[in-house]
Amino acid sequence: MHVAHLTATFPPHYTGTGLVCYHNALGLAQRGHRVTVITATPPAGTIADEPDPPGLTVRRLPSLWRVGNAPLLRGVLPLHDVDLVHLHYPFYFGGEMVLYNWLRQRVPYVVTYHQDVRFQGALRLPEALHHRLIGRLILGRARRVLATSWDYARASRLRHLLHACPARLDELPNGVDTERCRPGLESISLRTRYRLPLMHGWCCL
Repeated sequence: MHVAHLTATFPPHYTGTGLVCYHNALGLAQRGHRVTVITATPPAGTIADEPDPPGLTVRRLPSLWRVGNAPLLRGVLPLHDVDLVHLHYPFYFGGEMVLYNWLRQRVPYVVTYHQDVRFQGALRLPEALHHRLIGRLILGRARRVLATSWDYARASRLRHLLHACPARLDELPNGVDTERCRPGLESISLRTRYRLPLMHGWCCL
């Protein structure tokens, strides 16, 4: 299959969503799929400290407009040469493009739902209206919506899917790099440096 991952951030711009996308895409490529990652050009000052992994095509597109980690990308559409789109959501502007592409060309898509967005103050009402009018539509038209855990699905805005169409909601936990995070690593020097109590257990570097 040709799978396109659409994400607002991607290494070398390090965020949680971008790293999840990185490893999801890499895993698909290692299984023989053709994988294209579509993301924003990293913000100015970002240091490219590692190359793209082999097997991935990364399209870094310019932002016509950006609000934090929500870039309006130029050149995303059309997505007519892919078999499946994997949207990493929330992605303001990107989610709307995926939905529009589905309406026009019926290219199926799945969503990894990373988190609820909860603004305070003046942005609280616009964000709530966006979710009710557009966000639910983006999630509702997805072939499958993936939560990082069932506990989070039940506690988040995904809970309405559990009641409306539970068969389209599934769990895809984030992975753990067992070479970097494993029992038995030497932790005394780290605990001494950061003035943490010495104890037996395991440490992530």
